[in-house]
Amino acid sequence: MCKIKLLSWMSVAACAVVMLAACSDDDNADPGPGPTPPPVDEGVFELSSDGEQKDVTIPIAEPWEATSSADWLQLSQMGGKGGESVQVIAAMNLTGKERTGYITFAEAPGTRASADSTQIVVRQPANEETDAPGVVLTAAYYRDGGIYVDIYNGRASDGTMQRLGSASQSFTFVDPNADVPTKEPIVYINRGETYTASPYVVFDDNGVAEGKFTIDGEPSVNTLRVSQNIVFNDLGQLGNEGSAAIHFTDGAVIYYGGGIIEHTNLGYEQTIPSYEFRAYDTSTGEEHRYADIPCGGAGVSMGGTPVIAGDGGIYYLSGKSWLPIAQRAGNVVAAAAGDNMLYVVTDGNIETYAMGRDQNGDLTATLEGTVAHDASFGNVAVTHDSDGTTWIMDNLMSTAYAVKDGALEATKCAKTDSLGTDFSFIGVADGYIYAFDGTTITRYIPGDGTPEQLRMLGTFNWFGATECVDGRLYNFGGTTSFRGTETASKGFRRFSPADYAPVSVAILPD
Repeated sequence: MCKIKLLSWMSVAACAVVMLAACSDDDNADPGPGPTPPPVDEGVFELSSDGEQKDVTIPIAEPWEATSSADWLQLSQMGGKGGESVQVIAAMNLTGKERTGYITFAEAPGTRASADSTQIVVRQPANEETDAPGVVLTAAYYRDGGIYVDIYNGRASDGTMQRLGSASQSFTFVDPNADVPTKEPIVYINRGETYTASPYVVFDDNGVAEGKFTIDGEPSVNTLRVSQNIVFNDLGQLGNEGSAAIHFTDGAVIYYGGGIIEHTNLGYEQTIPSYEFRAYDTSTGEEHRYADIPCGGAGVSMGGTPVIAGDGGIYYLSGKSWLPIAQRAGNVVAAAAGDNMLYVVTDGNIETYAMGRDQNGDLTATLEGTVAHDASFGNVAVTHDSDGTTWIMDNLMSTAYAVKDGALEATKCAKTDSLGTDFSFIGVADGYIYAFDGTTITRYIPGDGTPEQLRMLGTFNWFGATECVDGRLYNFGGTTSFRGTETASKGFRRFSPADYAPVSVAILPD
């Protein structure tokens, strides 16, 4: 049984610790030129120096993502399905000069669209007011799994102990999920200084966090808003007794069973195995129990019929029992189906069986041959994508193998941090391999191991078995550990990559 690394989810998205140094007014200077603007000025937005937001219709009809050339310029949402009406938002301009920024739109990578990128231009004049502006949020952005906000002290006070605070429960400077309570760090911001803070973000049920910051109790004149689509759902519990070591799909149905009920290692070692076999219909939410499986191993659907290959033989489910159709020996890593062929992957070989029906209509399996493969498996888990392709996910080697036509097609997935040790696969959906690399969710195109980090806050509980149905990844089984005893988990979770859009970080004018 393989156990995928436990990732920590919280409705609170943990960002980096608050930075411990302030910076001068010069750090609010114009960020410099952005991408080359369109050749004409049509569609240029003029936004007030006090900060302003205006409606804009996304000029792309396909799923899209957006990037900004400047930390003071954002959209109310940074991705969508196409054609939405959103707001382009600029923070207050305290640089003393006019500035220009660009929002660049492009089709989301998952669409494989070929249209050119589109961008809009935003111009903002200098703020000519001489009065003290108060507490001002001048820039905000997402970076490396965290949210950062520049807070300028434009108060009239010359006091040297003007303390930073948060005026909203949406943002905090202490980890609300810490096992041991910690004290809020004390940060002072002198008059005329800008401080870059990285608060923890507490989303509401709609994936929105909104609030002000304070200096010596005086709230900021504008508001930080962070929003993110909800892509993870806790679906409650399944009725399984075991850890679901065998699992596969057939259309909207997830089959699962086997594994262990309990494993104890308290001076002695004892394992209670499970032979239960179940199915969950993702379209109806109904769960059904079938005949107990005859062995461990790996499973696959052959034309709608569940088939299991294990040490001792190959079996298929017929009514209320499992019928043997071929003998074989040795452990099985994975099973795959294709063109009336069954492929059984072991640690060193791939066995090919021709599948058919006898005169009574019963399923048959005939060994056609065995070939060696050159993969060296480490810590593996097996999953399937929406097309039914079997994948062997090796967390130790950070390599995903697609089992196709009796061969292994490897994708070596590069880590975003080459020295990092945290890496675990999540699953395969809509042409992408998803993994967790220690700080964020990363996706890869099969055959191309270049990482693309998702711009999102937080991670989520993900361990045990994973299967893909309709582009959604379902997670179940596995074990939880308590005082030397591992117990099968009944938890049921879902990750919907199609609902992903980059986190939006914007400063709203009051």
